[in-house]
Amino acid sequence: MCADCLICNNRKATQTNSHIIPSFLVAMVSSYDGSYKRGKELMFTISSFQEKTYTGALPDTKLEEIFDTDNLTDERIKNELSDNTVAKDYIFCPVCERNLSRYLETPYAESLFRDKKIDYDIPVFFWISVIWRMSSCSNFYGFKLPDEINDKLLDNLKQYLQMKEEGQDISLLLRDINFQYKILQCKDFCKSNAGYIYCQYNERDNILVMSMGDLCVCGMFGVDTIPEDFVFFGLESFMVGSINS
Repeated sequence: MCADCLICNNRKATQTNSHIIPSFLVAMVSSYDGSYKRGKELMFTISSFQEKTYTGALPDTKLEEIFDTDNLTDERIKNELSDNTVAKDYIFCPVCERNLSRYLETPYAESLFRDKKIDYDIPVFFWISVIWRMSSCSNFYGFKLPDEINDKLLDNLKQYLQMKEEGQDISLLLRDINFQYKILQCKDFCKSNAGYIYCQYNERDNILVMSMGDLCVCGMFGVDTIPEDFVFFGLESFMVGSINS
């Protein structure tokens, strides 16, 4: 029997292959040919407790280039290499999954890659949704936000999706959020360089810094500005010129 959806908490979490990190960001980071297209992901996950490889829908010829063909069995491809490390089953209901895509992921991707104009609330709640999923729905990304921050992000996300469904004015909700972010985009970096995902949370200042492919994101909880003595993981000089959103 399925548990309740982690977003709405009132429908069953029957959805499979729910992305913790949206698929277009994963493809940006890990497409083997720099195409930023789904189905071409080649992702290596390296942590202190495990190493995993996800190959998406790579063709056999590409798999043979990467792996020792003596160990490249159909069983390994099915049970190991096809295990999507950035997706999970049975955490969301189909309605919430659809709403994440409809109201946040699709328009944000169109803005990021096609320069399409979108409403000002979409980037804010897009990153709220991504950070909450990475912190609450998985232990795979090297950070865990305090429960009070996770609860606040979820409450904001849940209200936002409901208000969008009902066509309500989002401006009042924006005043209630306890989150700001800065972002730097190095456009098309991963088209010719290896992309990676790395996260670091500073408990003292309540600041989360993420490097995700072409993007460097700094999420701030309960603070308006980055402290002058705050140290990023080698990104200090870059973040000075970031876009404040």
